[in-house]
Amino acid sequence: MNTKELYETLMHENGILKDMDRQAAAQKKVVDQLRDEMIAAMELLGTSTFNGTAGVISLRVKPVPTVTDWNEIYQFIYDNDAIDILQKRLSVAAFNDRLEEGEAPTSGFEMFQKSTLTITPKKG
Repeated sequence: MNTKELYETLMHENGILKDMDRQAAAQKKVVDQLRDEMIAAMELLGTSTFNGTAGVISLRVKPVPTVTDWNEIYQFIYDNDAIDILQKRLSVAAFNDRLEEGEAPTSGFEMFQKSTLTITPKKG
């Protein structure tokens, strides 16, 4: 396939994908609303399982932490060597900002080039 054909095919297929994404986003809203309603109904009934002809829905409730005071959490991590409670990935934007300011670590990481395409179809 030559570059012009590749361009035309990519633009066409990207348009199809964008339409599918819009449809999926709309469907996700419907499913999320129904999911919320089902959770509320099951909690009201005091049940954790619902069986039907299409399958089984199970409700699992588990505690999930949310930070209300980052300074306290950072102090706890420092005092208890508890780095494991954080997710182990770097914030790209914050790291690059520090790198530009000369405040980034000098070792313990490596940079790689991530290539992305931006596809902008013409209107109409």
